[in-house]
Amino acid sequence: MPCRKRRWVPAGLLVMLILAGCAGTHRAYLNDQADLEFYSRVAVVPFWTTAGDRDAGVRLADLFTTELMITGKYEVVEPGRFRNLLAEKQVSLDPQRRGLPRDKVKEVGEAAGAQALFEGTVLSYEMARVGQSSFPLITVELRMVDVESGELIWMTTLTRKGGPTVPFFGWGEIHTLDELAQKVAQDLARSVP
Repeated sequence: MPCRKRRWVPAGLLVMLILAGCAGTHRAYLNDQADLEFYSRVAVVPFWTTAGDRDAGVRLADLFTTELMITGKYEVVEPGRFRNLLAEKQVSLDPQRRGLPRDKVKEVGEAAGAQALFEGTVLSYEMARVGQSSFPLITVELRMVDVESGELIWMTTLTRKGGPTVPFFGWGEIHTLDELAQKVAQDLARSVP
C-alpha cells in the first residue's frame, strides 16, 4: 500500500502546480431581480482606468467588445458608432468617475437602441516583478447597467497574472500586457450572463 500512495504524490503535486499556474481571481454579482431574457442589444462604453497606462481602458474595451461579439450572446452596437454618439451627446468620460451618471446612461443607451450598457474600469495594468522575472498583471471591474433604470444588472472583478501556465516548465507563458489583455477580454466576455 505505501507504494501506491507514493505514486499519487507526484500526480497530486502536478495538479496543484497546474492550478497554481492559473493565477487570478474572478468574482461576480448578479441582480436577482434582473430579467436577462429582456436584454438583446448592448453597447460598450470605453473603459475608465485608474492604472498608470491611460490608454489601457480603451484597448481593453475594444478587445472586450470584439470578444463579446464573437460569443453571440448579444447584438453589440458598433463601437465607432457608439463613440460618435457619446461625442454628439457631449458625454465626457471623466477619469475620476467610474461609470456614467444615470441620466447619461439612459440618454446614450436609448439613442443607441440598447437595453444595457457595459462599463468597465481598469484597476491595474502593469508588469509585476516575480522573483527574477516580470510578468503582466491586469485587474478589471466590469458592470452591466440597465439603460431604462440605470440599475446594476451584473458586475464582476477579474484579476489575471501572466507567467507560465504550468510553473517551472514554462508552458503557455504569457509575457506581455497585450497577450494578457486578450486573455482577460476573452474571460470577461465568457463570464457575461
